[in-house]
Amino acid sequence: MLLPHAEDLLRRSEHAEREFRALARAPADVLHVGTFATAGARLLPQALAELRRRRPAVDVRLAEAEPHDALAALGRGELDVALVFCAPGGPRDAAAHVATRWILDDPMVVMLPAGHALADRSAVELAALADEGWIGGAHEHDPCDRVLVEACRSHGFEPRTAFRSDDYTVIRGLVAAGLGVALVPALGLGPAEPGVAVRPVAGEPLVREVHVAVRGPKPTASALALRDALTRHARARA
Repeated sequence: MLLPHAEDLLRRSEHAEREFRALARAPADVLHVGTFATAGARLLPQALAELRRRRPAVDVRLAEAEPHDALAALGRGELDVALVFCAPGGPRDAAAHVATRWILDDPMVVMLPAGHALADRSAVELAALADEGWIGGAHEHDPCDRVLVEACRSHGFEPRTAFRSDDYTVIRGLVAAGLGVALVPALGLGPAEPGVAVRPVAGEPLVREVHVAVRGPKPTASALALRDALTRHARARA
């Protein structure tokens, strides 16, 4: 009487073992994601948390990269998804088989020492800061530094760089100490600094666009799921 049950249990055990071995041999669902620092801090964590809830088996590998490098890595197949920023109009250096989607306008704001003569204004014209020392990006070819230079040139002057840093915490500290002014994206503001006044740029809004890019022509289901999660969280933040 027990023999048929024992044989059935043995068959089930062998079947389970075959399925387990097949699962072990199956390629892992690895998602390579690139991001620039401020999006990595403000946009990506919530989207990744949503992805983990919906697709817990996905193994996310995260890399920090500037937009140009991230788009190039997507084109080479080294990344599956990337967060990038660019001037209005969308990325101009996206590789073939890379699809980009706008998710957020990130306004640029002026960071002034709290005791600055213009700190009591509701908005500050860049031209009024032509004689100030500026805290620029880490180097002359830094994407954020290019945003600063192009913005100042559009207002008729070349910014005089007093200090350079790619760390917004350092930039806030330098501004608070009265060592210069800065043009920073809203995503890079972080906690309020007592010695710093943050004001919008007067006149036409100055923004950088944030896009999420995926590798094609057939993105993976996990890449599309992360793109959709990023879109939702970016729109909610906006």
